[in-house]
Amino acid sequence: MNSYTLKIVGFFIVVFFLVFVSSQFYLAVNDNYTTTTAYSYSAIDDVTFKGVFVRDENVINYNGGGVIGYSYSDGSKISKDSVIAYVYSDEDEIITRNKIEKLERELASLEMVSSPGTSDVAQPELISKLIAENYKNAVYCIEKSDYESFSDEREALLEYMNIMALVTKKEKDYNAEIERLRSEIERLKSTLSNPIDTVSTDIPGYFVSYVDGYEEQLSVDNIHNITAGQIKKIAANPVSPNASGIGKIVDGYDWKLLGVIDNSANKYYPGMKIELNFNSCSETISATIDEIIATDNPSESIFVISSDKLTFELVQHRVERIQMVVSKYDGVYVPRSAIRFNAECEKGVYVMMGQNIVFKKLDIIFE
Repeated sequence: MNSYTLKIVGFFIVVFFLVFVSSQFYLAVNDNYTTTTAYSYSAIDDVTFKGVFVRDENVINYNGGGVIGYSYSDGSKISKDSVIAYVYSDEDEIITRNKIEKLERELASLEMVSSPGTSDVAQPELISKLIAENYKNAVYCIEKSDYESFSDEREALLEYMNIMALVTKKEKDYNAEIERLRSEIERLKSTLSNPIDTVSTDIPGYFVSYVDGYEEQLSVDNIHNITAGQIKKIAANPVSPNASGIGKIVDGYDWKLLGVIDNSANKYYPGMKIELNFNSCSETISATIDEIIATDNPSESIFVISSDKLTFELVQHRVERIQMVVSKYDGVYVPRSAIRFNAECEKGVYVMMGQNIVFKKLDIIFE
């Protein structure tokens, strides 16, 4: 091989070496991979529908005149022959009695705050935290339109603030306010008159002060006679124009819920444990799907759901918009566009580990 040929071969070797080194350097500091960040994610498998409550209920009727004042709050457990309401000649009597109850709660709160066992052991740091927590709870109740719970949170907040005022010496005592409340309560009681009549119930159970007219139609024994069309009609008109009565007694804590839901994919089944979230209730209720009844429409099935959790909020309505949660999932969120298949046709994603690209198989728990 002459010198000219050696020069040409040497030139190409040098060029090849330079190209190889340059390409490796470029790949080391630059990549053409399009990446996305994987992050922790929580998802729920749920469906939202309008549900109709079904309970065994007995309507309480009263045909006399006057104004009704109830003895129990909704959801209260009462015994046989309990007086569930008093009848007064005018509404002013009820207003006065409600005012007395409010003042008596304020008096009891101030007496508790003023006792040495409360103020002497209270620590400002702890009371401050309790005030902040109650304030957040009160705001949350307003956002949820849960005014019954808001009233409780408001009273607790005022109680903690009164304790804080004593502990920090902003108030010496509440003796003057306590005496004023006692005097006002006595004055109001002196204006009261006896009720003109009473209303009792001859059966025990849980009291509810409203009647919607569906009490007889929506009984547990009549569930299998209720059609999807009737459920939709009741959901659209929660109160019947024929409603009458001054209250009702619910027999036991157990209740049923009817809803029209699409189960054409056979996703749900009888016996499935679920969780229910209600607009009116901040608490998540555990329940069970008892039955799934097919209809003439393949995309509509009647769900019969049961639970034994009875709260004040749940007896306030016949119809609720409900979120039914079947499962909750926690994992790593992977967008569909990032999914690939390896040589063994296994589904996964390519992960960058330093400068290396590694295939990771996916264990899909929710899609």
